[in-house]
Amino acid sequence: MRRAAIVFAILFLAALLAHATEEQVSLVVEEYVDSWLFKDYEEMYLVLAKEETDKLSESDFAEKLAKATFVPITAEIASVRLKEDTAKARITLKDAHELVRKETLRLRKEDGQWKVVPLYLEVPAIARSISAPAPEQPPPAAQPPLSIPQRSVEEILNRLTERGEEVTDLIARIKYESPVMGMSVAMSGDMMYKRPNKFRLDFITPAEMSIISNGRTLWIAAPAAKVAYAADVRDLQEQETVILGLGDSAKKMAEDYDITYMGTELVGEKPSYRLKLKSKKEDAPMVGAELWIDSDLWIPIKTVGEASNGLKVAFSLQTDSILINAGVEDELFEYKMPEGMSTLPFDMSLFGQ
Repeated sequence: MRRAAIVFAILFLAALLAHATEEQVSLVVEEYVDSWLFKDYEEMYLVLAKEETDKLSESDFAEKLAKATFVPITAEIASVRLKEDTAKARITLKDAHELVRKETLRLRKEDGQWKVVPLYLEVPAIARSISAPAPEQPPPAAQPPLSIPQRSVEEILNRLTERGEEVTDLIARIKYESPVMGMSVAMSGDMMYKRPNKFRLDFITPAEMSIISNGRTLWIAAPAAKVAYAADVRDLQEQETVILGLGDSAKKMAEDYDITYMGTELVGEKPSYRLKLKSKKEDAPMVGAELWIDSDLWIPIKTVGEASNGLKVAFSLQTDSILINAGVEDELFEYKMPEGMSTLPFDMSLFGQ
């Protein structure tokens, strides 16, 4: 199961890179917004984009903000989204009159530093976007009992194996979550898989990130950080693992794990079979996992796994986006290095491999 450990390490590194870049932007936004609340225009001016400092001196900038008819007294950062050298932060501001404005603060990278394009808010503009209290919602209706039949672990594994042999390629929207530095990082994007050993993950939010393998070389590319990591994976077994739940991984589950059938559950609106896996080996790189198997498609649509180092990951497929045997071309699993990117070796020893 060395492959499973590498998947964990790769996904962790992707989340770490996305989180690090997002955290840098968030810190600049927090600094700017906090200075705004305390009317510290000098500190705000220090993080302004060049297009603004070219137009206004520090005193002119302070005067312009001081004359604004909307003065925030509280602020909350809702989200941060990056795209290469630009970023957008959604913020919610409130003034002393309980007027609320939801705004987008734009940032751009200049000489390696994130800089802010300022907002100058007026009352007439914000008055139209005062948040009305949400209407009370009725309590959710009780879920009807699932109509799918109960099955044994052996039946589920056999069907998973059969389905894995039928699946030549697969495309789906994917959501991935993992704790990084004490915070939960959620990433979403597109997944492509092709037997026997090719896959591609293109994350869109919170930062652009790609993980691509052609079965010989694996790349993890972060355009915003202008870096790509590469690893030789020719000495590894098939990349179909318990993480994806496809192909040979279903055959190997019973060999490597004690499997418990946990019953049926809805994942979104999809009736699914839930399996709990516990490693039979104390030194296994992945000590446990839970899989939710779509009762119609017979592929895992939700997976929660735990590595031996305590790292947990969770990801799910958007079921209405899944395409099976769509004829995915091999060239999509080759990484083409853009100009300005640096390549570094992917050192598995950092993850104890």
